[in-house]
Formats: sequence, structure tokens, C-alpha cells
Amino acid sequence: MDVKSRKIFGLIFIISILLMIFTFLSNSFPTRISTTKTSTPSPTSQPKFEVTIPSKGLLKNYVTVSVKAESGTICNLIFIPASGEMLNMDTIADKNGDCVWRWKLEESYGRGSARLIFTIEEMSQTHFLQILPEF
Repeated sequence: MDVKSRKIFGLIFIISILLMIFTFLSNSFPTRISTTKTSTPSPTSQPKFEVTIPSKGLLKNYVTVSVKAESGTICNLIFIPASGEMLNMDTIADKNGDCVWRWKLEESYGRGSARLIFTIEEMSQTHFLQILPEF
């Protein structure tokens, strides 16, 4: 082989090595997956209810909670205290758009975290209430 052929062969060899290195490196990095947005709303995009809940409740006392809705709307509240008992209560929003529930926190509910699940027009939202034996 003459000098010119060796230079061309060397250049082709170096280029092919660089291409192999580039291919290896590009395959070893994670690739981005393109995403497309759909019109399906996510669970986090549901509107928030305007809820009024006390910071804590006291056993053997009454608790009052409320939520805003359109006047005449049926509102549901499921109350699940630490004991696991369940109260399922319905009410209708008054002319001011208030759904209000009031009930006594029985000793049988036990102290701890209670779940309040509000449902208005098939949309639900969960909140929590700490129940204490005394303040």
C-alpha cells in the first residue's frame, strides 16, 4: 500500500471508530419519550369544594361541618372515625348554597383521625378531623 492509500484507510478507520463510540454513547443514555396531552381531565383537576371544618373535635360534644353548593343540590357526607364506624348523612343546600351537618361525637368513635368524605354531584373530596378526649 502506498502512503496515500494508508492515509485514506487510516481516516476511514478513525471515522468508523468515532461512529461506533457515538452510537454506543447515544444508546446508553435514557431517551426522552414524547408525550401528548389529552382532553381527559386528571383526578387532581377536579374543582375544590369550599369546606368549613373545625380544627379538632371533642368527644361527647357536637361538631358542625359545611360545604358550599348550588341551592337545592343534594350533598352527602360520610363520617368515618378511628373506630371504623360509619355515618352516612345527606342534606340539601339551602337558599344560600350551604350544606350543613351537625352531630354528636360519641365516645364509641374513639379519639384519633376521622375521615370526612364530602360528595356533591358525583364528585368527592376527603378531609380529616382530629377527635380528642379533651382540649
